[in-house]
Order: sequence, then C-alpha cells, then structure tokens
Amino acid sequence: MEFPVCTVNMTVAQIAARLEVPFDTWDEPGLGTAMGFACRLPNGATIYVEELAEVSRNRGDASTIHVDPSAFLRRNVNEVISSAIEGLGLPKSCVSWVQTELSWSAAQKIAGTGRG
Repeated sequence: MEFPVCTVNMTVAQIAARLEVPFDTWDEPGLGTAMGFACRLPNGATIYVEELAEVSRNRGDASTIHVDPSAFLRRNVNEVISSAIEGLGLPKSCVSWVQTELSWSAAQKIAGTGRG
C-alpha cells in the first residue's frame, strides 16, 4: 500500500537526475501522462515519487512522494516527510503540500491491521 505524504515543487526528472536514477513514463487512464520512480531511503524504507503531467501543467512542477505506512508505523507524518526529503537530498523549502496527521493516522491503522 502506498500513501501520499507530500508534494514537492520539482519534477520527477529533476529529482531522478539529482539521484542519478532512471524513471519510467506511462499513461495513467483518465489522468494522462505520468512519470515516476521508486527508491530505497538510507533508513531502508522504500518510497515512490510520481508526477502527473496535467497537474504539473496546471500548478507548476509538482511531484508527489508516496510511502508505505507500514514502514513508518510509529512515526508522525512530519517525521516521515523529513525522512523522505532528506533521503532524496532535497531542501525542505521545496515541499509545497503535506498530508494531514489525521489522514496519516488512518493510513497507519489500515497498514498496521491490514484492514480499513
């Protein structure tokens, strides 16, 4: 299960270039062209970075960072975002949206119990 924790004002291509990793491009039904990649953070957690071209066109560069809540069961959303941003080598100033703690807690409950 992956869950969005924040959006950054950088494209997938920019982030991937910084990390020197490849990224994929595909068509997301009903949403158009998407691109993204997955990588493992220094703490061992895997994250997924995704960009929808239509969103970027309308709001500017915008990539969403997704994590598996089960990898962060005892951490609050701000700790998870900090871990992801630092793991990607991005400045905190590039974060343009963050997930609410209430939604994060719900995702953790689902991940921790395996049901909604």
